[in-house]
Amino acid sequence: MNALASNITGQLNTASGMDALQSNTAGVANTASGMNALQSNTTGDDNTASGSYALQSNTAGVNNTASGSLALRSSTTSFGNTASGYAALLSNTTGSRNVAVGVEAGDLATTGSDNIYLGAGVEGVAGESKTMYLGRQGTQTKTVIAGIRGSTTGVANAIPVVIDSNGQLGTVSSSVRFKEDIHDMGAASHAVFGLRPVTFRYKAPYRDGTKPLQYGLVAEEVAEVFPDLAVRDAEGRVETVHYETLSVLLLNEVQQQQTEIEKQQAEMRQQRTRIEQQQTEMQQARRVEALERRLDQVLAKSK
Repeated sequence: MNALASNITGQLNTASGMDALQSNTAGVANTASGMNALQSNTTGDDNTASGSYALQSNTAGVNNTASGSLALRSSTTSFGNTASGYAALLSNTTGSRNVAVGVEAGDLATTGSDNIYLGAGVEGVAGESKTMYLGRQGTQTKTVIAGIRGSTTGVANAIPVVIDSNGQLGTVSSSVRFKEDIHDMGAASHAVFGLRPVTFRYKAPYRDGTKPLQYGLVAEEVAEVFPDLAVRDAEGRVETVHYETLSVLLLNEVQQQQTEIEKQQAEMRQQRTRIEQQQTEMQQARRVEALERRLDQVLAKSK
């Protein structure tokens, strides 16, 4: 009923379902399957909507694919979006080139573009762009990706990847372009000497049942001795240690020790020089004393 009811010059369109492509006038090569699918489309081309209310608000957007009820329902003039799953990209209005797979995947995204949402309930954030989500924080508890371990990068500028308590991956930038309030470390590293290195075994065994000996620190002890080195989770609980920071702290201590060693060596050289001078003076004094004795002996014989 009312499928393609307003079509005037549109061609190559397919509409199946109540009010599907109801408002289309000049749009071309659209496919709408389901009640209210692409209902508001007027001039948009090459859109595919499968499911009730899928791409319902689209008017002039092109190259969008929505599969699932309410998928891309709010999209109006966006292009190049792919939404698969109930309510996937539900709130997107003008954002383009987004990909969402899963029930309610990317359903909070609104105007941002070039986002990828993979997983049920991976909702995203309104207005964000160029962001990728794989799985939902708190739902998936393990990630296995092939093709990484044992594979050397193709460019010799690889750096470590880190992760925060929200699950966001990133790298640590060290350029002065990103820093302010820069000072020498001074005595700030001295606290590392209060840390207690330990050996331990993890409670949970590896897949083969083994619990090999490990080396490291206890995060709770670190939090007491050197709080800045302790890492907390999203609930504020102590979880691990900034092991990557230990190297620069130890470097500072090594440099300070080297400075002290060089200072002591300089003092020792000065002392050695003084001792050598004293020895030379003593030798000269002994020679003078010997000459005086011989002179006394000669004078005594001549009398």
